[in-house]
Amino acid sequence: MKQRNFLHRALSLMLAALLILSLTGSASAEVSSNSPYANLGLDLSEHRDILMYVISDRPAAMDEVLEIVNRDYMEPWLNTTLSIEFLPWGVASTKYPLLLQGGESFDLIYTAAWMGYSGHAQNGAFLELISEFLQKYLPFSYNDQPSTAWDQASISGKIYGVPRSAAEFNTYNMLLIRQDLLEKYGIQTLSNWDDTIEAFKVLAANEGPNGMYVIAQRAYDEMLYPWWQKNNISYLTSGYNFIFNNHDSDELPAAEDLQFMYLTDEFYQYCEQMAELAALNVWSPNVLNDQTDVSVQFESGRTAALIWNSSINPCGANMEANGIGTYAIYDITPDAKASRGSYADGMMSIPATCKDPERAMLALDLMRAFPEVNRLLLGGIEGRHWILREDGYREIGPEAEAYPWGGWAWGLNRYDDPKLYNEDARQLFFESTCEKKEIQPKSAGFTFDPSNVETEISVVQSIVDEYSSSLTLGLFGDELPQKYEEFVNQLYAAGIDSIMNELRQQYQAYCNK
Repeated sequence: MKQRNFLHRALSLMLAALLILSLTGSASAEVSSNSPYANLGLDLSEHRDILMYVISDRPAAMDEVLEIVNRDYMEPWLNTTLSIEFLPWGVASTKYPLLLQGGESFDLIYTAAWMGYSGHAQNGAFLELISEFLQKYLPFSYNDQPSTAWDQASISGKIYGVPRSAAEFNTYNMLLIRQDLLEKYGIQTLSNWDDTIEAFKVLAANEGPNGMYVIAQRAYDEMLYPWWQKNNISYLTSGYNFIFNNHDSDELPAAEDLQFMYLTDEFYQYCEQMAELAALNVWSPNVLNDQTDVSVQFESGRTAALIWNSSINPCGANMEANGIGTYAIYDITPDAKASRGSYADGMMSIPATCKDPERAMLALDLMRAFPEVNRLLLGGIEGRHWILREDGYREIGPEAEAYPWGGWAWGLNRYDDPKLYNEDARQLFFESTCEKKEIQPKSAGFTFDPSNVETEISVVQSIVDEYSSSLTLGLFGDELPQKYEEFVNQLYAAGIDSIMNELRQQYQAYCNK
C-alpha cells in the first residue's frame, strides 16, 4: 500500500511538472497579439537567439538599451532575443575576416563596400538573398529601400547584404582641429589644403616636444579623401579604388578616363607629402601598431586634429566638454563638390553559418522598419541620450556620452532619421556646407561585376594590402621612389591592366543603356 501511494504521488508530481512545463513552453512560444508580425503567416512558434556582430567600440549604455529592445520589441513581437557583439576599431581589420572564415555560427554582421563586402561575398561568407526571400522576411522595410540601393549592393546580379535606406556624405571629409592651438601660434584660418599642411608643421614643431601628435592617421588614411577632393577626383564605385576626374560636374566620365587610383600621378604626389609629414612626426611613427581609436585620441587631447566625415561633430563637442581646449571645423577643399556615398557603404548581411536566416532577417526588419526601435539602437534612450524636439530635430541628451548617436549602427540608418539641432553653428557646419554644394553623379548606379577577373583582383588586393598603408602614412621615407616602383611593377604583373579593361567594358555598357 505504501509503495502504491508513493508511486501515485510520484506520478502526480510528474504530471504536474509536465503541465507546468508545457504551459511555460506554450507561453514562451507565443508572440503578443499586438505584434505587427502576428498575422503574416510566419512561423514564430520557437524562441530564437539572434547574435549580431558590428564594428565599433561598445557604448557604455549598450546593455541597458539592448534590454529595452528585447523586452519591449524583439521578444513580444518576434519571440526572439537579440545579442550584439562589437569588434573595436583597433582590432576590426584583423578580427573581422577571421570571424567570417572561422566557422562560428552567428546570424547578422555589419558589412560595407569599404569592408571588403564583394570579396567576402564571393568567398562564400554571406548568404545570397533572393528577391522572394527579401520581400517575405523584410515585410515592413523592403518597400522603404530605394531601387538604387539594391543596385549598389548587387554583385554579378546577386544580393548578399541589405543596404541602409539613407545615403550620407560619408565620403566627404573636413578638418576638426584645436582652435585654441591655432590661436596660440597665430594661425588665422585654414581655407585650403596648403594652409592645413603648413599648420600641421607648425603644430608638430611646437606641440611635439610636449608629447602631442598633430593627428592620428588610420591605416586607410582619412587624409586621402580631402586630397582627392582638392584634385576633383571621385570614386566610381565603392570597394575597388577606381577613380575619375569629375571636373566639378555630375556628368558621366568617359570610359578611358577611369583609373586605378594607386597608378595616378596624384597618388604619388600625395605619398610624397605624407612622407614629408611623417618625417616631421606629425603623427606617431608607431601609427600602424596603435590600436586606440583616432576619435578617442582627439577627445582625450592626445592629438590636435582629426580628419573625417560628419563623425567629427561629436568628437569636437566631447573634447571641449572634457575641458581640454576649443575646436573648429574647416572645409579645407571649399571649391570641391560633395556627393553622398553609396547605400552599400553600410549594410547588414547574413553569414553562411547562420542556422535560421528567416528569423535573422525578421529581426533585421524589426530594427530597420520601426522608428521607435531604430532610434533606440541608433541613439539610445530618448530623453537621456538624445532629445526629440517638437520640430522633428534631435538634440544631444544629458547622457549622450554613454551612447553617442550613430556610434555603430551604420547598417541600420533610415531615410527619416532626425537631424541634429544645435545652437552651436559648428555642429551644423558639415551638413549644411555639403548640402549647399551637393551634386548627384550620374555614375552612382554603376556597379562592377568582378567575376571575370576574380583571380587578378585577389592578387592585386594582396599587393595593395602589403604596400598601401606604408605609402599613405609616409613610412617608407627616403625609400619612397624605390618602394613605389616595386609596388607599381607588382600591380602590372598581377594583371591590373586586365582588371581595368574589364571595368571599362562594363562601364561603357552601363553608359550605353
